[in-house]
Amino acid sequence: MKPFHELSTSMGLALSGLCLVLPATAAWGQTIDDDLGSAPSVASVQGKLHLRSHDVDVVINNGFATTTIDQVLANPTDRALEATWSFPLPDEASLSELSMWVGGTRVIGEVIEKGEAQRIYEEERKAGESAALAERNGFFDYRVSVSRVPAQGEVKVRVVYYQPLDIDQGVGRYLYPLQNGNTDDANMNQSFWSMEKEVTGGMTIDVTLKTAFPIDGLHSPSHAALTTGLESEELWRASWQGTGPVLDRDFVLLYRLAEDVPARIELLTSRYADQGEGTFMAVITPGDDLQEITHGTDWMFVVDVSGSMAGDKLRVSSQGVVQAMESLRPEDRFQVIQFATNHRVLTRDWVQPGTSEARAAALAVSNLQTAGSTNLFGALDAAYERLDADRPTAIILVSDGVANTGPHEYRDFIKMAKAHDARLFTFVIGNSANARLLGDLASLSGGFAKTVSVQDEVGAHLMLARDRMSHEAMHGVRFRMDGKTVVHPKRKPSLYLGQQLVLFGRYEKSGASELSVSARISGEERTWTVPVELPAIDEANPELERLYAMAAIADLERAEWLDGKSAGETRSAITDMAVQYSLVTDHTSMVVVAEGRKAAYGLGNANADRRAREQDAARTRAQAGNQVQVQTGGAPLGGSRSAHAPSRARKRGRSGGGGGGALGPVELLGIAGLVALGLSGRKRGRRA
Repeated sequence: MKPFHELSTSMGLALSGLCLVLPATAAWGQTIDDDLGSAPSVASVQGKLHLRSHDVDVVINNGFATTTIDQVLANPTDRALEATWSFPLPDEASLSELSMWVGGTRVIGEVIEKGEAQRIYEEERKAGESAALAERNGFFDYRVSVSRVPAQGEVKVRVVYYQPLDIDQGVGRYLYPLQNGNTDDANMNQSFWSMEKEVTGGMTIDVTLKTAFPIDGLHSPSHAALTTGLESEELWRASWQGTGPVLDRDFVLLYRLAEDVPARIELLTSRYADQGEGTFMAVITPGDDLQEITHGTDWMFVVDVSGSMAGDKLRVSSQGVVQAMESLRPEDRFQVIQFATNHRVLTRDWVQPGTSEARAAALAVSNLQTAGSTNLFGALDAAYERLDADRPTAIILVSDGVANTGPHEYRDFIKMAKAHDARLFTFVIGNSANARLLGDLASLSGGFAKTVSVQDEVGAHLMLARDRMSHEAMHGVRFRMDGKTVVHPKRKPSLYLGQQLVLFGRYEKSGASELSVSARISGEERTWTVPVELPAIDEANPELERLYAMAAIADLERAEWLDGKSAGETRSAITDMAVQYSLVTDHTSMVVVAEGRKAAYGLGNANADRRAREQDAARTRAQAGNQVQVQTGGAPLGGSRSAHAPSRARKRGRSGGGGGGALGPVELLGIAGLVALGLSGRKRGRRA
C-alpha cells in the first residue's frame, strides 16, 4: 500500500491537507471550514492528518476469512479536515462494513444506490456533520471519504470485509493487500502525489486460524517476525506488530494441511427461521485420481513489461519466469514473448530446457526493462499464432492485468480465447488488477488463474502450472445437490492437481440430501457422490449470504459481458441484490451518517442488523468451535488422500512428474519456514 499526499488547486478553491493510508493505497486531506462546512475560498494553513494506529484482526474459519481493520485518524491542525483514501480488496471479497465513531458511538454504514449515497454524503459534509462514504472504483480499488476529522481531534474508522479462501496443493493462503498496484493511471496523476508510509503510533496484525482438519503450521514470507502458536489441534494464533513505514508491503500468510488429510467435501450452511431459503458454501477437494502424463508440453511465457510493472512487480515476475523455465522437463519446449505497447519475441523458435539457447533466454528475461502501455490483446494474439497444433500447449501470462492499448473490451478477449485450443494460465501480479478478466480467460480455456503478491514466491506459483500440465485434469465439472435452487459460479473451471472447487448457492428443502460432482478425466466421465444434511435452521455462518451474493453479482456481470444481456437489465439486478445484502458495487455505495440524522434521508438499519447477526455468530463460533460438515470417501474421485498429499510427499527429479530438482513448488511456497519452526511432519488424527 502506498499512501499519497496531494496539494493542488481545483475549481478555484485552495485545497490543502495530507494524505494517509487506511487499509491501502492513496489518500489525501481536504480542509473544511469549521463554520460553513465547505472548502475555504482562500488558501489556509497546510494541514496534515496522521494515521495514529492501524490494527488488523483476521479470523480464518475453514473456507472464508473475516478481516477487520480499525484505524485512528488524528488531526493536529486548527482546521477540520476531510480524509479520502483508496484500497484494494482481494479477489471475490465483499466489503461488509464501513463505520465510524460519532460522539463515542459506533455508527455502521448503510448501502443504497450510488448517486443517492454521494448526494447524502455531500449534504452532510457541507452541513459540517460527521459522515463517511465507501465506493467501488471498478476493479481497481475501493474509495472511502470521511468528513470530518475535527481540529485538534481524531476519528476512529472501521472497515470489515469477507473473502472466500481455498487450499492449493495442500497450502492455504491469506493475503492482506497493502501495496499500491499503480494500474489506475486516470486517477493517479503522479505529478500531484507524494509518498507517505508511516503509522505514527503503530500497526498490529492478529490472526486466528480455525480448521476442520489439522495443519502443520503457519508461515509468512512477507512478515518474518510473525509469531505463531498452536492452542489446539484445530486452532492457531499468530501476531505481528511494527511502527514507522509499515504500510508498504502486502501481508501474506501461508498454512499447510497435514499430509494425511483425505479427499473431502466441506459444506458450510446458513439459514434463519425468517428465511425461505438457506445459503451454502461447498469446498470440494478431489482425491488422487489424476494420473501423471509423460509426454512433453510446449510452454509460451508472455511477460508484461509495461510502465505499471516497474519496480518490484517486474523484478519478482522475471525471477519467477526464469525459475519456471529452468524447472521444465527435458521433453518440454518453450518460447518467451515480452510486451508493452508492442510485443517482441525473445526466442527465435522453440527452445529445449538446459541448452545454451535456454540460458540466453533466461538472461534476456532477467534483464527486462519497463516502458510503454499495455497491449495485452496483441501479445496474446501473437502467442496463439506461434503455437504448434501437434503438441499439448500452455500459455503462461504474467501481467498486472490492465489492458489500455489495442482491443481491450471483455468480449474481444473472450472471442480470441474461444478460437484457440490452448490452456491459458494467468498470473496477476500485484493489487488493483483486472483479475476478473484474466480469471475468466483462463477458465474458458481450461486453465486457471492466480493473483500473486510481490511478497509471494512467484516462481513457485508458476511451477504449479508446470505440475498441472504433467497430470490429468478434471474438465466439464458439474455440481448437483438435491434441494439446491441456484449455484455460482455458473461456469465451473477445470480442476487441476491439488486444486479445490469453491461454490456458493441457495437451497430450499431441508434434511438428508446427496451432493455429487461429475467431470471428464481423459475423456472418461467420473462422478463423486456423498451424503449431506441441509439444516432447517443454522445460525452459525450468516457471512455466507454476502459471499453468495458477491458470486451471484459476478455471474450477472458475466451475463452482460459474455451473453449479451443489456447493461440496464444487469445493472438493475445487481443494484437490487447489492442493496438486499448490503454490498458495495459499481452501482451501490455505503454511506455513514449520525444515528439522529438517518431518518431525514430514509436510511434504515438493514446493514447494522445484518452485522449484528454476523458478530453474534462469530462470538458463538469462537466458543463452540467449527461448524462445518465434512464428508470423505466415495470413489472414484474421493480416494484415500487428497490430491495434494502424494504430490507434496514425493521428491521429484528432472525426469519425473513435472519435477525440477529436489524441491517442488509447494516446498518453495514458503514451507521451508515451517520446517525451520519445527512444525512440519506433525502426525495427528483427523477430526471431522
